[in-house]
Amino acid sequence: MKVKAKIWVEKGGRPVFGDGRCELLKAIRAEGSINRGAKKIGMAYKQAWDEVDVMERRLGVKLLRRRVGGKKGGGVELTEDALNLMAKYERFRCAATSAIDAEFRKAFK
Repeated sequence: MKVKAKIWVEKGGRPVFGDGRCELLKAIRAEGSINRGAKKIGMAYKQAWDEVDVMERRLGVKLLRRRVGGKKGGGVELTEDALNLMAKYERFRCAATSAIDAEFRKAFK
């Protein structure tokens, strides 16, 4: 047997960040584009844009810095706030998963 848990962060009783949104930001960072990042994880561009907008509004910070035009045709990069949010969430997620696994092993030896 194995335990599974879904963890997310809420603000004001509404979801603001979790595994899916973290993966979206990782993909956007890797691809330098919301569109290519969304495609990488099998998400529609509109949905990805909406997810970023919801996170930014609920957190009250900008997560993406847009680059207009240029040689490479523009794109986006993650802000320091986005990078900090991802790092904190991943540390928390790892610690929470370890604690859940330990409690599961104790309960179901």
